[in-house]
Amino acid sequence: MRQSKLHQSGFTLIELMITLVIMGTIVAIGLPSFGKFMERTKITSTTNDYIFSLHKARSEAVKRITGSGLCPSVNSMAANAACNDGASYSSGWIVYADENNDGNFNAGDEILHRAESRGNGFTFTPPAVFANQIYFNESGNSVSGADLPVSGTIGITYAGGSLGRNVIVSANGRVISEEQ
Repeated sequence: MRQSKLHQSGFTLIELMITLVIMGTIVAIGLPSFGKFMERTKITSTTNDYIFSLHKARSEAVKRITGSGLCPSVNSMAANAACNDGASYSSGWIVYADENNDGNFNAGDEILHRAESRGNGFTFTPPAVFANQIYFNESGNSVSGADLPVSGTIGITYAGGSLGRNVIVSANGRVISEEQ
């Protein structure tokens, strides 16, 4: 009589349990780091979009030889988007070409760029001169509505202030960013 040996393959229950414990440990170690990475990515993305919008406003002002501005808007994605004094930039913003060069957004002004709401996790803290808008004249300088040079730092924070960046707008229109 011949005896046949069956060859079995697979994992034992102990091998499977050890593998799951090792994988669980790796995930437990990596998950908090991944969360911080995602927060840093969100603050960087928002800051870059804000800086892009400022550069767009400035370059359009120089190109069109007329003023251009960036202002907070609670309905930035709507067809009838408008600037909202007292609103936060975290609700969204628009970049516009000031067709009549009066220093304000009016119904006839062209909207050049729109940014949607950033959500509740973000806080923008502009100085008083930039609370309602950041305006560039035809030379690309940052000016007030009365065409006086202005500069300031807009703080952008995320997750209750644990992560943040500063966007600095100088009177000559230069825009830079730095960590808080």
